[in-house]
Amino acid sequence: MKVYITASSAITPQNTFDSEKYLDVWQSSDLPYQLAIEPDYKSVIDPKLARRMSRIIKMSVATGNKVLAEADIGQPDAIVVGTGLGCIKDTEKFLREIINEEEGLLSPTAFIQSTHNTIAGQLALMLQCSEDNFTYVNRGHSFENALADAMMRIYEGADHVLLGGTDEMTSEVHNILTHMNCGGNTLLGEGACFFMISNTKIDGAVCIEGLDTVNYITTQQITERVKSFLRRNNVDTNEVDALILGIGEGLGDPYYKEIIQMFTPDIPVINFKEVTGEYFTASAYAFNVGSEMLRKQCIFPKILISGNNTSGLTKVLIYNHYQGVNHTISLLSL
Repeated sequence: MKVYITASSAITPQNTFDSEKYLDVWQSSDLPYQLAIEPDYKSVIDPKLARRMSRIIKMSVATGNKVLAEADIGQPDAIVVGTGLGCIKDTEKFLREIINEEEGLLSPTAFIQSTHNTIAGQLALMLQCSEDNFTYVNRGHSFENALADAMMRIYEGADHVLLGGTDEMTSEVHNILTHMNCGGNTLLGEGACFFMISNTKIDGAVCIEGLDTVNYITTQQITERVKSFLRRNNVDTNEVDALILGIGEGLGDPYYKEIIQMFTPDIPVINFKEVTGEYFTASAYAFNVGSEMLRKQCIFPKILISGNNTSGLTKVLIYNHYQGVNHTISLLSL
């Protein structure tokens, strides 16, 4: 059975929410990290509800609602979300209140809204959806594990699964991650991406041919892993029309360098982290931009770093790693 992306939406530090203006104007920032460009939420969220939502909840609900509207699905068979840090801003707020009130009486609101599963739960409450509701928190594989769950549900008979990958950045998180060297030389960022994963191919649907994840492997092992992945999906390297990579630290990164050398010199190489920056679920955007490339049959020049063969896109390979630990391989096709 095939698994398809029938709708997708993304809020990132660039213009990606409006599909008509997708990556049309490049935004710059003076901050040491990238913040998402938030849309006018009035068109996708009831203003009375939006007032009580944190940034990450609003970004997630907006992209989730847009996906549901585009796919014309009122009730998904499950809601599955991946997040590395969850509603970290509310966590910070609650911890500050503990300190300021000297562990006295506290409002429970920030604590209630700070849990990682608040995002998926909020969507379920708004939709009155009583189906399965899961949140995956697995560092650099948070989104991938959520995607694997969604794919297995389709294989087991579900028709439509609402899938998301979302994280937010704050100055405190930036300072901590920078101090721990968790971002490397990559600019840290944030974003929310949601997808409708379905069992039926419709016009504009993009097929997820396969997904492979692995931890702690060498640069030599990753090339063998990619070759094995392509063989399992009956795809030759010459059939891959573009590479979507999370090249945060430039072409000097040995993992990405090895992957690029596997293919012809003129293959388009896309750096999706040029849009998102680095965060735990940044790889979710790779699936969004891959879907947009296949649907629109175009390469977005702002994130093209090499290659000139940009016609006839039918298969794109996604590869990303987080901190050289969590590795992801996937293949999208029309």
